[in-house]
Amino acid sequence: MNNHLLSQLIRDSAESSSENDSNNSNNNIESSSEDEQTINIIVRRYLYNRLSTSHKDTIPKSNFWYRNILFKYDEKRFRTVLRMNKLTFWKIINMIKNNLVFNSRQRPIELQLSVVLFLLGRKSTIWDIATRFVVRGFEQIEGFPDIIGVIDGTHVYLFEAPNKPNKDVYINRKRRYAIHVQGVVDHLGRFINYDIGWPASVHDAKVFSNSSLYTQQNNLFQDDDYILADSAYPISKWCIPSFKSPIRRQIQFNKKHNRTRVVVEQAFGRLKNRFQFLKEIRTNDTKLATKFIDIALILHNIVEKNNDIWILPPRTRSETRDIIRFVTSQNCRCRIEKREGMIKRQNLIDIVL
Repeated sequence: MNNHLLSQLIRDSAESSSENDSNNSNNNIESSSEDEQTINIIVRRYLYNRLSTSHKDTIPKSNFWYRNILFKYDEKRFRTVLRMNKLTFWKIINMIKNNLVFNSRQRPIELQLSVVLFLLGRKSTIWDIATRFVVRGFEQIEGFPDIIGVIDGTHVYLFEAPNKPNKDVYINRKRRYAIHVQGVVDHLGRFINYDIGWPASVHDAKVFSNSSLYTQQNNLFQDDDYILADSAYPISKWCIPSFKSPIRRQIQFNKKHNRTRVVVEQAFGRLKNRFQFLKEIRTNDTKLATKFIDIALILHNIVEKNNDIWILPPRTRSETRDIIRFVTSQNCRCRIEKREGMIKRQNLIDIVL
């Protein structure tokens, strides 16, 4: 096989594997450029159920794994992952790197070859590769493995009372009219799942148990996937909150947990500070207000994807953070889910400490 044919196969295989999986998704998310098709991690099981056909955007496709992790593997681990040693890998790169089928708009050749080798080396799908690119970002923070997001909620205030007969249901515990927003973010603070529109007075356990995240959990979480949450959230094997009254090792666990989970608090802070309108939406139409919030979340993802990060001013956390507290209800989980979650959380203590 000549080098040109090999180069084409590597490029086309990396692209087609992504295209086939994305075409099978109900979301029909499109890539924004040719290079993004190379490793198009638009992972529906990674909770990408809102930002779909309304705009062109994808779950982040970070080069971090192959640049900072893959090549730090020892020879044994490298061979296990890519089914060849490093010397052979670089020989192949040298064979194909100057081929005209590759160009600067695509992902780096090393990444494309890694993707193809990873696929060929196991009975798996593009989702397994996605795990390495999405999960690694969280693992680098405090060592938690298999995290696919962190969850929290906030209230977006309304300037005036809603034009509804039951307007009082929008009054929260601070006596303000508000709309509930529950969001899940990735390690870069981009929203990969959210639910908007519940009146602020609705019990937060009800919001959670009726959210798309909860009702679609069997489709959104696979294997060891899980999210981190505040201690108020119900524990299960896919939702790991911090300890409410930590003792001994649990205290250190909570510190690592909080340092990982802070990305969602910061994301809400950047969202509200960039789009000041969200601090007090000036409309009495709750449907319109919900649309404004939806648009702001989409724009937040687009600008942050392009590294246009909003710098939070001092004391932002105390000014903008209105994260919701609630006492969990047994209606949101069964005893089996709770027991599985407690076992998993205990295992995580042994991993991260």
